[in-house]
Amino acid sequence: MSWKNLLLASYWSTSPVIVSTTRFWQWVMIATIIILIGVVLVVLRKKQTEMITRLIMKRWSAFAFTIGLLSLLLLALRQQNAFFLSWRVWYLVVIISLLPWFYKISFYTFRRWPEIRAENAARNLKAKYLPVSKK
Repeated sequence: MSWKNLLLASYWSTSPVIVSTTRFWQWVMIATIIILIGVVLVVLRKKQTEMITRLIMKRWSAFAFTIGLLSLLLLALRQQNAFFLSWRVWYLVVIISLLPWFYKISFYTFRRWPEIRAENAARNLKAKYLPVSKK
């Protein structure tokens, strides 16, 4: 493949070559593993007591399910050589549409989550020493 092909509209509006049997099953296994990661996150999420951790696990599991199912769908359309639905442009559309979602989840996980946990720890420490009204 030439890098110049990426600049041609005819390249993006054609169907890619059908994947060989070995590569097909490798892609199916990768997509299945991603879906299983989503299932594991759903199961682990139910065991978490902290609300913010549950929210982050929910977001990552939804992201994993989406990537896994979309990759299986695009692979099936590619193998069936479906006109218009197996064009290369759909891979680009999916990647571009998933990037903001990935950025948002990553930002929340690595920037906001530690801040929220620190705020909750400070609030709990403060509540520990405040008097409790006895009614």
